[in-house]
Amino acid sequence: MQMEQWLCALQPKKFYKEQKGQALPLGPPIGREVYVSNLRSRDGRQRVPKLTILDSSGKSWMTLSKEDFEYIMKRKDDINKELIRYEKRLD
Repeated sequence: MQMEQWLCALQPKKFYKEQKGQALPLGPPIGREVYVSNLRSRDGRQRVPKLTILDSSGKSWMTLSKEDFEYIMKRKDDINKELIRYEKRLD
């Protein structure tokens, strides 16, 4: 068992608060934070890494699994094109 998983099993709330406390602020205009956590899988038998995005009030807004992240990375060129289209419409 990895050290991180062992600590999670021992004191899950404390470990979660420590991870959430290390959230990276995305700046005042957005008011969001992002951090990586080690959450339980759907069946509750193991821990899986998740990228968590918090809303401006500090509540979980979105979590990304490994599969979600890999899909986004494959589509990042298309996503970037959509962001550019959006930017042009703002002008």
